[in-house]
Amino acid sequence: MPAYTISIKLEAASNTDYEKLSKELEKKSFQSLQMPLPRGVDTGLLPFICKSGNVSSLMDISCVVSKAAAHTGKKFVFTIIKDKMKIDAGY
Repeated sequence: MPAYTISIKLEAASNTDYEKLSKELEKKSFQSLQMPLPRGVDTGLLPFICKSGNVSSLMDISCVVSKAAAHTGKKFVFTIIKDKMKIDAGY
């Protein structure tokens, strides 16, 4: 199953909005790739980054991300990037 990296930016969002987004995506087995930020840094300035979970098609991922972002009540934009597959030569 292909893996995807998703970047989501919520407009005028607070930390609480991004926490809500994260919880919605975790319900669909998406994994957050957010790095811990120093105290006082507003996460609203950074996109939310995650890896796709049990969702295999690009269209399905787009639907899941759209629904999760819509639950925040904020305007949003997102990018989906297909990860390159690593081939193990067996050496």
